Amino acid sequence: MSEALFTVLGLAIGGLCGRLIPNWRDRSAGTHASQTSQHQFAIVREAQLAPLPILSTEDSKALKLLEHFMKGEGYGDCRVLAHVPLRALMAASKPGSRPADRSRRAERWLAQTCLDFVVVSADGSALVACDAAEPDAPADPSQAAKALAFKKAGIGYVEIYPCDLVNPTGLFDRLENALRGESVTEETAGTAQRNSKRGTAAKVSPEGSGV
Repeated sequence: MSEALFTVLGLAIGGLCGRLIPNWRDRSAGTHASQTSQHQFAIVREAQLAPLPILSTEDSKALKLLEHFMKGEGYGDCRVLAHVPLRALMAASKPGSRPADRSRRAERWLAQTCLDFVVVSADGSALVACDAAEPDAPADPSQAAKALAFKKAGIGYVEIYPCDLVNPTGLFDRLENALRGESVTEETAGTAQRNSKRGTAAKVSPEGSGV
């Protein structure tokens, strides 16, 4: 058999494999996806599920305060959403571009990290992000990472303290600063917390709390 014939046969076999392998991969991927869906369905079918409240008592109070503040400041067309993943608010890579490994890690973190509340404008833009926090608790790296993420994304970030649910003066001040695009320093936040604890009176919350 001549060398030319070997070459022709090699090209023919290579072309055939080139057509068959992608089809095999497509079928394999489809089979895997089907098996995964069936497995998920079986898990849900066998599980005992019961409804849970979306918001805790404290979350419900914080939500009412945020809505009350936004209406009082002329943002009545805004909405407050609860328990929103950061991935819904920002991206770690430019749309359409292939993210680097570092961006992929950031994307996973965004998808796994949840925010307590976000104030959204009528056009769907995030105005202020809010998280429950303990003022006297040790430094929380995850909370600091959230604050840094929102700073880099250009979205205001405000922490809600337990004392704010009783007297929201400090919370309202921090929200006003965030809406104006002003950063809240630790010193400013601490002053707001002390004012709230002292019961500085100003506005009345929907729960009848003095501010």
